[in-house]
Amino acid sequence: YPQGMVDFFKNSCPAGYTWQRSLLFEDGAVCTASADITVSVEENCFYHESKFHGVNFPADGPVMKKMTTNWEPCCEKIIPVPRQGILKGDVAMYLLLKDGGRYRCQFDTVYKAKTDPKKMPEWHFIQHKLTREDRSDAKS
Repeated sequence: YPQGMVDFFKNSCPAGYTWQRSLLFEDGAVCTASADITVSVEENCFYHESKFHGVNFPADGPVMKKMTTNWEPCCEKIIPVPRQGILKGDVAMYLLLKDGGRYRCQFDTVYKAKTDPKKMPEWHFIQHKLTREDRSDAKS
């Protein structure tokens, strides 16, 4: 975060924060994802435990046919909800396809600190560039 802007994520440490995300794909596929992030000051590291579940991907769609190549860069709108102590994230993401097309996915995220946030940031944007790395040891 730029200097002078409240960093919700750093302010939530060392207790950490969680996030819950729904991913709605243009062809009806749906995923849910969640994460639990904590910081160990003693070990000088953070821990990220996540869960991911996807359903309804069409057999002839780009995910099941492995036609996606990477994520297109995007900008997430972050909306603070101070009464609930959460941030809401809203972003339209696009997976790039081998044929040059795009596959739309709507991400809706709720970020929540494990302790009451010291301060909440203002409404803002976060630029993302997710890079997919294909690994030879990954399960099919």
